[in-house]
Amino acid sequence: MSVSAPRWCPVSDADWAAILAEAKPYVPRDDAIARAQIGECVRVFVQWQRRGPGAAKQLKKQRQLYAKVRKGASAGISAFEELAKIARLFKAPGAGDPLTDLKRISRDAEQMIQSCTKLLHEPHPEVGWFYGRLMDIWKYEFGGTLGTSVNVQSGPLVRYTSAVLRHALRQPQGNDAIRSTLRRVKKKWHSK
Repeated sequence: MSVSAPRWCPVSDADWAAILAEAKPYVPRDDAIARAQIGECVRVFVQWQRRGPGAAKQLKKQRQLYAKVRKGASAGISAFEELAKIARLFKAPGAGDPLTDLKRISRDAEQMIQSCTKLLHEPHPEVGWFYGRLMDIWKYEFGGTLGTSVNVQSGPLVRYTSAVLRHALRQPQGNDAIRSTLRRVKKKWHSK
């Protein structure tokens, strides 16, 4: 079920349908969240492209933001752990576990801080950030793997990335170029 995009979201209904068609057999866990994340990723990337050499400064700001998120999540984890000792009231039937969610947010923020730090040394850090975020969305929202196929025309990750570039960003790229960029960025973005 596709949800209409908010007015600020740069991913139209038709573009979102095309991205979902290319991502098959993978589907997002939550359509609205995945769509909003791709929309925000595109919006930030376009802003960075307009600023030109200021991308490194923006990446440093992103890193500071993730540090604040990590700090807030860590404080929330401590508070929830204390609550858990007192009572299990925060786990309502059918609700997600807030402690698990906070731990995931903290872990993801730490990974983003490390990735931003690595990307600061790139000649065009905004490109690495953009592809890295697309891979994060692919992995965590669609449940996909970060492998890129060689012997076939293109695997699901390359097709998904190509669809985002073509439909949401309006900057089509060839599959070989996408594949090599994904591999290069994966080494920096998703390495420990």
